[in-house]
Order: sequence, then C-alpha cells, then structure tokens
Amino acid sequence: EIVGVKKDGSPSKSKNTASWKEQAAAARAAGQTPLSPSEAARVNLMARLLDEQLRSDPEIGRNPFAERANNELAMLWRDGPVWCRAKPDAIDYENRIVWDLKTTDALADPTSWTDTQIRATSIDLRAAHYLHGTSRLIGPGWRYLFVVAEARRPHAISVVELPGIYLETGEDKRQRAVSWWGRCLTAGE
Repeated sequence: EIVGVKKDGSPSKSKNTASWKEQAAAARAAGQTPLSPSEAARVNLMARLLDEQLRSDPEIGRNPFAERANNELAMLWRDGPVWCRAKPDAIDYENRIVWDLKTTDALADPTSWTDTQIRATSIDLRAAHYLHGTSRLIGPGWRYLFVVAEARRPHAISVVELPGIYLETGEDKRQRAVSWWGRCLTAGE
C-alpha cells in the first residue's frame, strides 16, 4: 500500500505526486503491485469476503488460494518439439483439482460468465491446456475449477466447471495450436 506525500509532508490520495510515483516504481521493481490506500482497502475487503465464502461453502470448505505452497507453481513440459508452460493459481493434489481465480465486472453467474469467456478469451483452451499439462506431469484424473468473483460489492462468487463439450473443444484448439507451432519450429519459420 502506497501513500503519496505532498510538498508540505502531509499524505496525499493522489497518484500524481512525485513521492507516490517513486514508491510505485520501487514496488513494481520488487514485483509488487502499488495500491493507494483506498484501492488496498477495496482489494483486502474482496479477499476477505472471498475467503469467507470459500471456507463456508459446504463443497469446498477451505480457501485453496490461501495455501501458498501449492499456488502459482510453474509447470513445464514438452509436447513434441514444443515446450509448454502453465502456472495454475492453485493446485489441490489430494482432490486432483486445478483452481483458477477470475474476477468479473459482471455478475458471477456461471452460465453467462462461461458463455462470455468462451467467446472473448477462449477460456476452454486455457482449461484444456492446464489439464493436459497437469495430466502429463502428475497423472490423469484432474478437474479444472474456476472461482469467479465479482469485482464489485457484494463480491459474490461462483465455482464454475466447464461442461465436457467445452473441454473437448478446448482440447481440439490446444492440439491444433501445438501442431501449428511445432511445424513452425521444425521449419524455422
């Protein structure tokens, strides 16, 4: 959390002060995201409410994103001539679940979120890619679950698992992409 300082030494809410810009640059250089006090308060509230909702959900009962040891681990594997990479938000080895946290400015409604994300971001390809990598590196039998959190109050969440047809379509996209990239690498083009 960064607070700018005015010329008279008093705190400033503005990100336009020289001290805020200096502190923000130092934070970025350290791999951190600079936030104003009001932004930090909003993010902390969202994180607290997300944690409470995940822990109170009878099917989840915990916050997989709070378990730092299994978060954002880089996975690397080779698929023919192609090196692949994935960095899941969280991995639950015991229950064989890959967790992906997504925020939305819309409602966390599973159906509308899924439809929008398939069209806008090929989220089916992402899920298939991560599942493929996890299966290759750790073994088969994994599920891929999105936790969709509303960026605005009340910060409601939903847990979304893509239907099988979407995962099949995503796997088709993944195979095509790897094949095309492999041919490019082999041809040197």
